[in-house]
Amino acid sequence: MRRLLLGLFFVALMATPALAKKYSSSFSFTVDVPDYWLVLTRDEVAKNPELYGGEGEAPEGLDSAMWEAIQGDIKAGKIEYWYDLSTTRKDFKDNINVRKEIAALPTAEELPSVCQMLPGWLSTMFGRDIKMHGCEFRTAGGKHSLFLDFDGVLPDTRSMQYQIQQPGGAQIQITATCVDERVESVRKDLDAMMRSIKFAD
Repeated sequence: MRRLLLGLFFVALMATPALAKKYSSSFSFTVDVPDYWLVLTRDEVAKNPELYGGEGEAPEGLDSAMWEAIQGDIKAGKIEYWYDLSTTRKDFKDNINVRKEIAALPTAEELPSVCQMLPGWLSTMFGRDIKMHGCEFRTAGGKHSLFLDFDGVLPDTRSMQYQIQQPGGAQIQITATCVDERVESVRKDLDAMMRSIKFAD
């Protein structure tokens, strides 16, 4: 339970497209990502440095302050970010972050109580009233997963998270956050990515 909540805490940090590229994640999976998403993974930055700006330069379409804040963790392989470059708002860019945590999903018996307590816990954590829009088990890449859909940490945003169980008590946590008016568009992209995801084990 504690690890489930820890995964949600990190959210506070942050139709199938015709064209998509297959990316290899540092977390041992491949995924097809639409070409209008900028993929910032350790391997992609190392393999194609010219696409991600020079030393001290932000990749095209990404704010320099944002790049300064996240590039160290990306290059260390601690976290990956994917940014939707089709986002039109200047004050917020729809994004997906990927990280690995040591955590276990709730059991089927525990799930109803977990779903019931999450709105209150998130409201306390984020400092405002948070509503849940989805809380259910799913399958992603053939793996048992928990899907959560809830109001984002920032007003007028929404977060959708897959917690994908891995061997050895680990989870891959994939969290999409977008502005409210783009929820359905980002949901379609996220669901398409989850249908394409393949794990090495």
